[in-house]
Amino acid sequence: MTHRYGRPAPRRGFTLVELLVVIAIIGILVGLTAAAVMRMLTARETIIVRSDISQMSTAIGSFQQKFNVYPPSKVFLANSKSAYSASPETQASLKYLMKMWPKLNPDLPGFDWSGGRGLSGGIWLEGDQCLVFFLGGIPANTTEPGTLGFNSSPTNPTAAGGSRIPPFYNFDSSRLKARGAFYSYLDPWKKKEYAYFSSGLVDNGYNPNDCATIGARPYSQATGRYHLSSSFQIQSAGPDALFGGGGNWSSSAAGSIDANGRDDFTNIHSKQMGIP
Repeated sequence: MTHRYGRPAPRRGFTLVELLVVIAIIGILVGLTAAAVMRMLTARETIIVRSDISQMSTAIGSFQQKFNVYPPSKVFLANSKSAYSASPETQASLKYLMKMWPKLNPDLPGFDWSGGRGLSGGIWLEGDQCLVFFLGGIPANTTEPGTLGFNSSPTNPTAAGGSRIPPFYNFDSSRLKARGAFYSYLDPWKKKEYAYFSSGLVDNGYNPNDCATIGARPYSQATGRYHLSSSFQIQSAGPDALFGGGGNWSSSAAGSIDANGRDDFTNIHSKQMGIP
């Protein structure tokens, strides 16, 4: 007996409206996922920046215990004594360096603050460079950025080999940024250098122009005295890579800080600068 079967009904495709609804749902899910990923990345970088600032602060404390002075946030370096006689400011730099190395003699053969990276004449290091130089030591003259600490010699801390003072802080080579023969250190967003201000060559305060090139300025109290004026400030420009304008700041009025500074991180506040 022969059975006849009807032809199967043709499948109905998606309508344009249904396709648009599916695409919209996928777009919403992608947006939510991207937002969640960005929050996770921001949280990760926030943890890193806080850790960086805490560990660098500890390293500066170790430096101070070793040399009885804080690393300056602006200093003149030259490979000959005569270069330091150019001005009262360069003479002050030599005097400060000799607090660390009492028998310092830049006229020694082979003396080179830059470790062979091309320091000629003399150069002023700003705060971001000073942070790396004094905590890391002589820059490595290698393909990959790095620092070598200092020779323990009181006359020539730049000498290679021999007994050494290791770096006080181990900088991530992927975040070291060359500025001439020396380095700055990028924060976790890798968009902006860390800023550093120190009482250094200035008594009871900072020179607010010590990080002029990267656009950072120190924060002061209502009295006009800088926060941590007898020690140091470290600053990260945060996710927007823009430093705040410095000046008067208090944790109770943090919400009134300028827009550029609200997402900044420093060692003078446990939160972002715009959060009370």
